Amino acid sequence: MKRSSWMKGALVAGGLMLLAGPMANATAAGITADYDGDMVGPFDSFDMAMGALLIEQDPGLGTFKGYYQAVLTGYALDAAWVDPGMLNKDYEVTVRAEFSGTYQAFGPITAFTIDDSGWAEMRYGDIDASITNDSGFDNGRIIAAGKITGGAGSIIPDSAGGLTGGSTLFINTDVVDGDVFSPVFDTATAAFTQQNPDFTVDAGTVMGHDIEGNLLLGADGNIAVNPVPVPAAAWLFMSALVGLGFTARRRSSL
Repeated sequence: MKRSSWMKGALVAGGLMLLAGPMANATAAGITADYDGDMVGPFDSFDMAMGALLIEQDPGLGTFKGYYQAVLTGYALDAAWVDPGMLNKDYEVTVRAEFSGTYQAFGPITAFTIDDSGWAEMRYGDIDASITNDSGFDNGRIIAAGKITGGAGSIIPDSAGGLTGGSTLFINTDVVDGDVFSPVFDTATAAFTQQNPDFTVDAGTVMGHDIEGNLLLGADGNIAVNPVPVPAAAWLFMSALVGLGFTARRRSSL
């Protein structure tokens, strides 16, 4: 995701910015990361490449499950790009999340609520993640993890015939590797909008779950961080429909 995309979106996504109160208390100095000698920072946000988000829905119950995975591409401090060092040259950092909730249609807009049964994690290891092969996201060393405590979002039709939307995941972070990050942190929201209806995810499964009959989306993410002791925690990713074609979109209940 280009820096200009989420910077612009942060100005227009006013509703989600109401959830970002803890950011007002963020420490300007940011945090640093030490990936076995590759020092990065200071920074106050992580930026992910376009990742895969699979939504499994149960129209009869109005419930869904979501599975998300992506690779970290960089960092920023006060919205300015930070040199990512040897990221994706000598090593990679991956992000995964699994969550569930309920959804309801309001005309063309589908609104959904995320419950407290999910989890999210960040891993550091060798360069081997592949969306196409659905592999390499769950190995390496866990450097941050937590339990999803709630969230919300929506999916909206766009002028190109696809869908766009956004989701905010609130997480209680209970694992942060102090050998990597200094100081350790909780996470907070940073709202942005990513319009990319033409992006195609080449994947048959996401986190082992088949895409057939479900919604496959391209998810563009940003995680803004606050040093402890800021208590609130949330990870935000925005999503745009991809790859299944018009018929698959029409079959979906979301």
